[in-house]
Parts: sequence; C-alpha cells; structure tokens
Amino acid sequence: LNRLGIAYRNIELQEESLKMYEEALKVAKSSGNHKEEAFALNNIAQIHYYQESYEDAMAYYEEAKDIFLKINNLDGLGYTYTGMSVVQTKIKNYQEALALINQAIEIREKLADVRQIFISKMNRGRIYQQMGDLELAERDLSQFMEYSLENDKRGAIYVLGELGNVYFKKKNLRKAEEVAAKAIEINEEIPASEAMIT
Repeated sequence: LNRLGIAYRNIELQEESLKMYEEALKVAKSSGNHKEEAFALNNIAQIHYYQESYEDAMAYYEEAKDIFLKINNLDGLGYTYTGMSVVQTKIKNYQEALALINQAIEIREKLADVRQIFISKMNRGRIYQQMGDLELAERDLSQFMEYSLENDKRGAIYVLGELGNVYFKKKNLRKAEEVAAKAIEINEEIPASEAMIT
C-alpha cells in the first residue's frame, strides 16, 4: 500500500496517495510492523507538506522519528530527518533545518550510503542558498553535481539548475550560462521519457 501511495504521489494524485498511506498505516499498526508504520507516517507527512500543512507534516515526522529511534532503524531515521529539514526550510526556520539535515548526513555517512550522502548535501546546499550563504551553497551543490554527473543524469540536471541560481545570485552570469548549457546538453543525451527540460 505504501508503494501504491508513492505511485499515486508521483502522478500527483495526492488525495489517493494519502488514502493509500493511511490504509498502509492501519495495516502496519494492526500487524505490529513498526518499520512499515514509520514509513507510512513519513509518507503521510510528505503529503501534508505538499498540501502546505506544515504543522501536520512535522507532527507525522515526529511520530515516525520516535518509532525509528525505538526500533533503531537508521535508514528510516535519515529519511525522516531529511523530510523534517525540508519542512523547516519551507517555513524559513533555517537553523533547525541545518541541524536536521546534518543529522541526516551523519546517519548516511554511518551507513556508507553514498547516494543519500550527496542528496542530503544537495538539500543542505539549498538551505544555505536560501540563507544567502552562497559559498557554502556552491560547495554542497557542486559536490552533488560531481556525483550526479557520473551516476544520476536527471539529478545532474536538477542540481545544475540550483547551481545556476547560486551563480546568478553571485552575479557570475558566465558560470550561470555554463551550467544552464550543461543542463540542456545532458537533457538532450538522455531518453525523451527521462528528460526534465521540454
């Protein structure tokens, strides 16, 4: 049910997605599957975030966090801290967002989850960008760009856009144009079904 909810979320059917996640939560609770319960709570939190119900999103994330801590599931905890960080960024509580994403990075490093380390650093770069700390934003986004150019072309397109914003804010229009051109080049190299720029 969690996976079906994710499928609905990915095609932007949030109400259907929420129903699937709530059903997954009921099933997980009744069967005593704490891991699935916590992941369902995370997924419900995401839907509340998309619906701009930030207080509700944080409440569900807190519930998930407590379960992941109780069952010592670091992977789930990393996702929860990341989600909480995204909410805190949205409501401009940047110091809390940084503290949470740094916890996620620490967990990912313990798990040696290279992809999630770089994704978390990209998220941290976005926080720094919103805070106006463009040097730290550039550092973190550049690290994710280097990783994604080798491993995740769609991710590379996304992070190149973020880096373009940083360079634009730094008034480095030449670099902004370079990363935009690189994003277009990569977009043209990948299959049309995966393209992000149309």
